[in-house]
Amino acid sequence: MSSTLVRTLRGSVGFVPVSLLLALSLFWAARGGEVSSLGWYPGAVFAVLLAAAVMVASGQAVDVPRPVAVAVALFAGLVVWTYASITWSDDREAALDGANRTLLYLAVIVVAVRFAWRSGALLACLTLYSAGVAVLGLVTLWSAAHAQSPESFFVAGRLASPMGYQNANAALFLMAFWAPVTVATSRDLPLLLRSAAAGAAALLLGIALLCQSRGSLGAFPVSAVIYVLLTRSRLRTLLFLAVPVAACAAASPTLLHVYTAVVDASGEHAALRSALLAVVVSTAAVALVVGLLAWSDRRVVVSDRARRVIGITVAAVAAVALASGGALAARADGQHALVRGWHEFVGNEVPSAGTSHFGAGLGSNRYDFWRVAWGLFVDHPIGGVGSDNFAIQYLEQRRSQEEPIYPHSLELRALSQTGVVGTALLAGAMGLLFAAALRARRSLGSFGAAVSAASLGLFFYWLVHGSVDWFWEFPSLSLPALVGLACAARLDGSGTDEAQPRRRRLLLRAAVAVAAAVGVAAMVLPWLSAQETASATAGWGAHPQKALSALGRARRLNPLSETPDLTRGSIYALLHDWPAMDAAFGAAEQRTPKDWYAHFERAIALAHLGQPRVAARELAVARSLDPREPTIGLVAARLHEPKSLDPAAINEIFLSRAAAIVH
Repeated sequence: MSSTLVRTLRGSVGFVPVSLLLALSLFWAARGGEVSSLGWYPGAVFAVLLAAAVMVASGQAVDVPRPVAVAVALFAGLVVWTYASITWSDDREAALDGANRTLLYLAVIVVAVRFAWRSGALLACLTLYSAGVAVLGLVTLWSAAHAQSPESFFVAGRLASPMGYQNANAALFLMAFWAPVTVATSRDLPLLLRSAAAGAAALLLGIALLCQSRGSLGAFPVSAVIYVLLTRSRLRTLLFLAVPVAACAAASPTLLHVYTAVVDASGEHAALRSALLAVVVSTAAVALVVGLLAWSDRRVVVSDRARRVIGITVAAVAAVALASGGALAARADGQHALVRGWHEFVGNEVPSAGTSHFGAGLGSNRYDFWRVAWGLFVDHPIGGVGSDNFAIQYLEQRRSQEEPIYPHSLELRALSQTGVVGTALLAGAMGLLFAAALRARRSLGSFGAAVSAASLGLFFYWLVHGSVDWFWEFPSLSLPALVGLACAARLDGSGTDEAQPRRRRLLLRAAVAVAAAVGVAAMVLPWLSAQETASATAGWGAHPQKALSALGRARRLNPLSETPDLTRGSIYALLHDWPAMDAAFGAAEQRTPKDWYAHFERAIALAHLGQPRVAARELAVARSLDPREPTIGLVAARLHEPKSLDPAAINEIFLSRAAAIVH
């Protein structure tokens, strides 16, 4: 067997485990993103066990580059720090979920860096993932176009399926864009493969446009610039990149029309079928054009002098375009637009209706989210307020009517929740992996550099867009992004397997087994608790005692969680068992003293028990924890008329309000 074949096979060893992780993320994406712990915990257990398996699969140790080893150690430190933050968190249940999610991401990184990658193996892995995303997008669009109620696939006129959140939807499709573009650009790959990959890239762009994510307007160009800069054949890359972009631009009027058709509920079936046709036609056209370009690409040889001339021309055109854009922005009307946009942003203005969400202005509540998150960091600079702790603190300080669980920014999440310690660990780990990826790129040829660019392009889209959104909390997005970064750090194929003494092998395996067992237990117990709570919620009407028993088990499985007590209190409220309701919400208060809802519901129970003064004190606490909650005033006005405080009617208020929330 030749040495080349041996190196290729060796570089492909990681293909199976990493492909399994990417398939897991695709499965999560198809199931609505799986942002709740009930959804992603089983997959996280699988990832932790997979990481343990690849670490002890042989009696050898991988001599990974030092920056990669240090990066893994820093990320492991972040995991330990997030678990430690449970002790100072107001919401310890949320902190445990956040720590377990960080452990999941460590497991993903460990699996990815365990293997020295060859370029072809990594590109095949990423391309299969992108193909899966493209198929998922096409099936979603087809289903929406032929559904009896197509608006169920949309939120406020923007495509939200399959992820359930429009911005995350756009990120799913645009993160998967770079691998097929790399395949289309690679001269040595088969023509049909290059043509099909280019068509898939066009399909991903078209479906992403239906999501109308304003964050993508900044994240996609930035990731495109990084991608082009990291390749070596930049002119060819620009040419093959321009084809799907141009096709998407040509189809954009048809695709953007879906927004108004769905919002106005007029002709949405026709608009969606036109959009589906436009996506299919643009996909086929791009495949044909790129097929012809690829055929010509193999037969045309451009001299070094011509490359330099073309490169200078492209640079000059880009410079003129940038200068022209700057001149237009500097005009009085451009300055006025910038000032208006800034006021829309900081004023939390609701986006105005129009023919496109892209043109609806910059109004949102993100400025208020970030204001509170920054204040939390200033008040708790060392350790933050605890992993995944933001919802309780935001309600106390908010100026908007939204109730976000996360601060919608990766950087502000790290600062506000884990302080400078956690932020330094996270930034250090990612920075060292990126440095290792750049170092590995130096030893690669043109094809290898393009694969590295595709891998890092996936990561940087997630990073840039996630800086203004809550993508860290989507394992279906964070998993492939971290795979891209970690695999790029090992793309040079470096690292040797060194045999270890038997005693050291046994110690390593024992340490890995213990760590994996602890990690699995930390995930399985809250997952089982959540399962018991979900079962009780679904079946309490038919079997109330069985539901209450399930909630007791849930409480024991996860002593940090107040959810079983809140659910138990809600059941007793609907049964009008006021003493039991009071006890249940009192227990929830003990677990999470700063949860306004437990105080609020306990006040209703106390009112029915003939204790209006104590109920008023509970409502005062609830009001201090959530001053903008309108139902507190409604209940306060009726404390002396407990018969008018029907828990079912109050629940209906919350449900109707939740249904009206648009993220």
